Amino acid sequence: MLKIKSNEWFDLNKLGVIFTLLLMLFVLFFNVNIVIILVFELLLFLYLYTLYRSIGNNKSVTISINVENKWFVEERGEMKAMILKDYWLQTGRIFIWFKGSDKSISLLVSRSIIGVQTFSQLRAKIT
Repeated sequence: MLKIKSNEWFDLNKLGVIFTLLLMLFVLFFNVNIVIILVFELLLFLYLYTLYRSIGNNKSVTISINVENKWFVEERGEMKAMILKDYWLQTGRIFIWFKGSDKSISLLVSRSIIGVQTFSQLRAKIT
């Protein structure tokens, strides 16, 4: 069984947080009514809050792959089955999207962080 701990992958929701913060800053310079700007800023803040909560929930997650190429997420001692929805291979990196019954995780795994051997095993399991 191949395991990838939460400190070995990058949660892509963090990129969403950065993009949302930049968008919030950009919206402040729109030349429209202040009420529209405030409503839009409030909506962006709520979206930012949901992304931040998702990042917090994924901090203790471990991704596991068994011999039959079935994916699992271990969270607080609980194993949940996941489906590999999509992936994107890039030199030295793999972007992965998992979907479960009640959770969705998008992450980035880097060869420099998890090591060449584990990275190769993961790439072989994906393709």
